[in-house]
Amino acid sequence: MKNRTTDPWLIAIVAILIGLGLVMVYSASAVLAAENTGDEARYFSRQLISVVVGIVLCIATAVTPTRVFRKYRLVFLTACIFGLFLCFVPGFSNEVNGARRWVGFGSVNVQPSEFTKIAVLICLAHYLDRNRRSIGDRNVVLKALLIPMFPMMLILMEPDFGTTAIMAGLTFMM
Repeated sequence: MKNRTTDPWLIAIVAILIGLGLVMVYSASAVLAAENTGDEARYFSRQLISVVVGIVLCIATAVTPTRVFRKYRLVFLTACIFGLFLCFVPGFSNEVNGARRWVGFGSVNVQPSEFTKIAVLICLAHYLDRNRRSIGDRNVVLKALLIPMFPMMLILMEPDFGTTAIMAGLTFMM
């Protein structure tokens, strides 16, 4: 196993973008939050919590060996598909402008399609790696295209064409 190193430039750029994003959230929402809630940092603090959770998940993902992702890929994909189904269950889903893309648990809202993109890519990468010797075979390519089809249909039903297009593009690039 090779030693993994971190790229300090990448970390610095991401940190700068996170900092700028937090400043933009605060500057764009402080007045509105103060008028509506009495706390001008309400949206900023929620965004900051999301950033911290995201950084923790990013670090956990970076230190997790790829064999773990391979081992649990179907569990992850199944959980994501279950989350996509929850988008259609009243009481769990939040509808905004006719779209049901979010699943809510109290004050926490999650968009299952974002996790589904990652799960589909992991499953697709595993399948293509297992069949790398016959990647030019038409049957291998057609089976690879079947992996994202069911999740993409569920995401289209939300409706979320943008996420579906991104998933399709990533699938074809792979």
